[in-house]
Amino acid sequence: MIGIPLGLVMGFFRPAECFFRPVFEMLRPIPTLAWVPIILLMLGIGDGGKTCIIFIGSVVSLTINTYTGIKGTKKVLLDVAQVGGATRMQMFFRVGVPSAVPMIFTGLRIALGISLATLVAAEMVAATCGLGYMMNQGRKLMITDLIFLGVVVIGVIGYAANLLMGWIEHNIAPWAEEDR
Repeated sequence: MIGIPLGLVMGFFRPAECFFRPVFEMLRPIPTLAWVPIILLMLGIGDGGKTCIIFIGSVVSLTINTYTGIKGTKKVLLDVAQVGGATRMQMFFRVGVPSAVPMIFTGLRIALGISLATLVAAEMVAATCGLGYMMNQGRKLMITDLIFLGVVVIGVIGYAANLLMGWIEHNIAPWAEEDR
């Protein structure tokens, strides 16, 4: 995923922040669903279009959360590393990145939710299969059970993805739980 490295570089290195931050501040308020008609016109209703829409929706939130995480690195930690003789790159990898991990996982969780919602919406607009298509067919045929089934399945998938993300975070960064 490009959002994590881009957010880290953007938050730790001033020239990258000056270059990329305005772009993300312009993209951030644009709803992901606003991209659906544009992308579908350019790439069609296949997997490429859906993938592009999901990428746009998730990369913005992931990059901004990662950027916020590394910007929140405590200055005292960086000062101690510098006094200890750490180079700028050592400070980046040994202090900045671990400090940003909780916000990176927050960004991943948000991106997962956005991705799922965007996928379902894209399938409702232009697809011949998938949960969104199934729910849209339920709406057209007035089969409310089908719509509710779709809602429940989306909720279960989202809940399971969040549990998985929590498990991964706990195993990768057990220190992050101490900060909460």
